[in-house]
Order: sequence, then C-alpha cells, then structure tokens
Amino acid sequence: MLAATHRDLLALVTEGAFREDLYFRLNGAVLTLPPLRRRADVGRLVDVLLERRRSSCGEPLSLSEEARAALCAHSWPGNVRELVNCLDYASAVCPGSEISLDDLPETLLAAATFALAPPERPAPAAEAGEDALPHLLETLREHRWNVSAVAPALGVDRTTVHRRMRRLGLVPPQKRGF
Repeated sequence: MLAATHRDLLALVTEGAFREDLYFRLNGAVLTLPPLRRRADVGRLVDVLLERRRSSCGEPLSLSEEARAALCAHSWPGNVRELVNCLDYASAVCPGSEISLDDLPETLLAAATFALAPPERPAPAAEAGEDALPHLLETLREHRWNVSAVAPALGVDRTTVHRRMRRLGLVPPQKRGF
C-alpha cells in the first residue's frame, strides 16, 4: 500500500485528530519528497517528461529558452502533477515541434511574464564591487539557481551570470560534492 500526505500525521495522532492504529498501518516507510519548487533539477525533470511524451506519441518536442525559463521559474503549487498537465496542454496546442511561451497555459503565463520581466530594481552595472557576491547570491537563491531566470532578472546574458558565478566561486547546490 502506498499513501501520501503533506500533513504531519504523528502530530495529528498526538492531537487526537488521526487514528493511531491507522497511523501505524501506514507508517511502514517514510519518504519525504521536496516540493517541486524547491528542487534544483526542474529543467532536467521537464526534459525527462518530454522524452517520455516522445516515447509514447513518437513526436519529439523541444522547448524555447523562454518557455524553459518560465517553467523553471514557476512555483508549482500543484507539484509534479501540475507540471505534467502543463506539458500535456502545451504539447497539445503547440503547432510545431517546439513549445514556445505562447503554448503554455494562461495560469502559468501570468507567473512567467512576471518572472521574465525586466528587473524592477536596477542591477549593479559592473557587479565587481563588494556588493557583487551578496546581490548575485540573493538573485540565484530567489530563482532557485536557475541561470535562465536569473539572467533576465539581472538584465544580463546567461553567459555573464555563469562568468560571475565562476569569478565569485559560486557553485550550484546540485553540483556541490562532485
């Protein structure tokens, strides 16, 4: 049997809001999965889901850079199920083999437009001073280390973000320890 919840069942048992016997029936193994918005590999997951779609329907699909940035920048309150539905919708309305920003659902476009809009605060021009590290690090964390989303937020190209990260010694969490 497999069961999933976002609630703390042990706390509910303690409060008397969940049956203790049922808790122990379900509590064989506990696996805590991070929500999609906290995962650093959203881009890779999108690629895997698109590859599975190609395997099932035979047509290869790709993403434009803008669509990829929008998908990686979205907060995904519906988790992986929402991402799968989004890709299903986009592949159904996509006129060709590349999913563009216009092919994404409207609910995602509102968030994508905000995430891809030019920054409201002016980005430091040179980013070479002592403010460079905190500003870049804050922006990277804000966009979950998604360089495709960080670049427009800083008003620079992705290669510039990568160059600054190298110069400041910043390594994405998913690449640490390798």
